[in-house]
Amino acid sequence: MGSEPERYQKIAASKKSCRSCIMLEELPYLDKFRELEIREIETNKDGVLIVDVPTDRVDEFVDLYTQVMKPGRWNEYVGPKTGFLFKMPNGEVRHLLLKNTDDQKEINRSLQEFISDWNPDADLWEWLAGIDIYSDWLKLA
Repeated sequence: MGSEPERYQKIAASKKSCRSCIMLEELPYLDKFRELEIREIETNKDGVLIVDVPTDRVDEFVDLYTQVMKPGRWNEYVGPKTGFLFKMPNGEVRHLLLKNTDDQKEINRSLQEFISDWNPDADLWEWLAGIDIYSDWLKLA
């Protein structure tokens, strides 16, 4: 079946929606996110709301999220479309899709700007599968 990261990528691609989260700082905008027909899954131990976003509404989710998030923050979504959104300290927005190895390198470079000891060679699919937001979801086909 291939490596674990390849398996996670295939499982994500087979989903009917994209999994993401709404961090504490963005929860005041929950009503706006609900207008995108998100499905609220649960709140994790850190108070982060885990949500499923309809795949055809992901671009709207990214637009809204990058509008309401403060500079110096980032988030991601995983599913048939997988990407990372960053709001740099200077307010610049980066939206990077995770499709191949080159994308992974570019995303890792951006993550290093937020987490100084981030491994520039980290396998993002392995990392995503290890986070409570995505772990069970990425291990169930």
